[in-house]
Amino acid sequence: MKKHFTTLVISLLGMSSATLTHAALITRDFVGGSGDALLTYDSDTGLEWLDTTLTDGRSFTEVKAGWGGWTTTSGFRYATMAELRRLFVSAGVMPNFLYDTYSTPSDVTDVDRIIALTRLFGPTFIYEDEGSPLQRRSVMGFVADDYSDNPDYAGFGRYADVGFYQLGWTTYAWAQDGSSTQVQRSGQYGGLGSFLVRESVITPVPEPTTLALSGVGLLALLALRRNDKPF
Repeated sequence: MKKHFTTLVISLLGMSSATLTHAALITRDFVGGSGDALLTYDSDTGLEWLDTTLTDGRSFTEVKAGWGGWTTTSGFRYATMAELRRLFVSAGVMPNFLYDTYSTPSDVTDVDRIIALTRLFGPTFIYEDEGSPLQRRSVMGFVADDYSDNPDYAGFGRYADVGFYQLGWTTYAWAQDGSSTQVQRSGQYGGLGSFLVRESVITPVPEPTTLALSGVGLLALLALRRNDKPF
């Protein structure tokens, strides 16, 4: 699904769940200047995330072995659960928590942030019940295979799920890091892709707040220099 916007900046102010005060998730092109908007850059970690839609329906085994060239020629690797949790923090939400706009209206802003994050990645799973208000959008993808050395879960891997669904006047949203879900690594599942990351290959651009602060500092410096001049 094509993204609905080219740049998303999420400001975090006074969060009780994290000490982070500002972070930005910015859409980037995989092919520079093409407008494909297939990457999400996290300025807090310096990681670029590939849209999960590009690996939708492909197994963990296939992608890790080089399907599509993402892990072999494009420099991507599977994200860890810790990295995914950090992405959620950058987006302003707590992982593994169900937000409900009806019973806890104070969490509406968190629901909105998860919806924005879902649209930023492009949901791999879309469901609409014709004739009813039920609507669901989810970004589902494999994360790094921490089961590979566990004989009790041979052949299984973890997957994460970020999404929301609307039912009547209520919207539910979640950001699961994969710690409680598992599925066959060799299986191909429609609606399930892969969370792939790489170190940014583009020189970071100063964030809007950084530019603003730099501008204020420059004005202050000019004012000081002006005051130092003899009359």
